[in-house]
Amino acid sequence: MKINKKNIACRVIDNKAFLITLHDRHLHELNETGTRVWELLTARESVSEITAAITAEFNVTPAEAEKDITEFINGLNQKGLICE
Repeated sequence: MKINKKNIACRVIDNKAFLITLHDRHLHELNETGTRVWELLTARESVSEITAAITAEFNVTPAEAEKDITEFINGLNQKGLICE
């Protein structure tokens, strides 16, 4: 997976990411956990690496983290924010 950088503007303010898709000017706001996953995606981390980081940083089990991260990434992909 990689960030669709040429079609997105991103800023992080107070642990929240604000993403704007340039083709439709739609604003996407990510919470703290979503922002951390986004940061790890921009560092080209794998799902297993992201799961390990989220498990260590937040109060969540590895199974819950992997499920939520997979759903989150699928949503980002459907919105055109990332591509595989």
